[in-house]
Amino acid sequence: MAKRNQSINWRVKDKKEVARVVRNFNSKLARLESKGIDIHLPQKITTQQLIEQIQTRADFNRVLNSYKRFSRRGAERERQGLNFSITEWEYQEAVIKTRVINRRKNEENKRFADIDEKTGTLTAFQQNQKLNITRFNPDNGLESWIRYVRARENQISSTYLAERDMDYVLNYYKALQDALGFTFAQDIIDVMSTMSNSTIVLHSLHNPNLTINSVYDFGNIYDTYMYLLTEWSNIANSEKKEE
Repeated sequence: MAKRNQSINWRVKDKKEVARVVRNFNSKLARLESKGIDIHLPQKITTQQLIEQIQTRADFNRVLNSYKRFSRRGAERERQGLNFSITEWEYQEAVIKTRVINRRKNEENKRFADIDEKTGTLTAFQQNQKLNITRFNPDNGLESWIRYVRARENQISSTYLAERDMDYVLNYYKALQDALGFTFAQDIIDVMSTMSNSTIVLHSLHNPNLTINSVYDFGNIYDTYMYLLTEWSNIANSEKKEE
């Protein structure tokens, strides 16, 4: 089966720290609102909302550090040079998130490059992946900015790539069952389940004959079964040798 990342083991002191950060954040917002400043301020948060953003210990540190930075002097100042009004904190946090996301994408692209060097091939999907580097352009208005920030918040989670890989693998398994039937599909799934989700995604997207869509394209069920079983078995054996 596809494997999910384990979630954080919450300690009593962790939840107390979250509650403290939430109080400080909301208190500063309340002070700013009472002054009637003409800036688009971030929304107040609750302890539960913050907890829901945290899946791992890395998330815990990242999320809390982000909200703690709002307490710094000057974080509430208006960001200059935009055609709408937001705080310097909101702008800088979006920049930080974008840098982290881009770094992860570059690391992910290196996975594809490693295989490309061995085979000399590059699928259209991989080319798109390599070009799909997040670009930061907050100058299209406040609504566009809000959508941008929400998208970055989804991508910044430490489990984002792992969850995306897992979803791909689960869909691949479903495609096998739909196209080949349970028995044939299970033989292949048994082989694939010995590998990590990221390895499956890597090889599936590298080889046009191993993508989800290709599962339906062979025509003859038995030929499809034998081809996929052989290919994935070879990959699994190769991965074992490299361990």
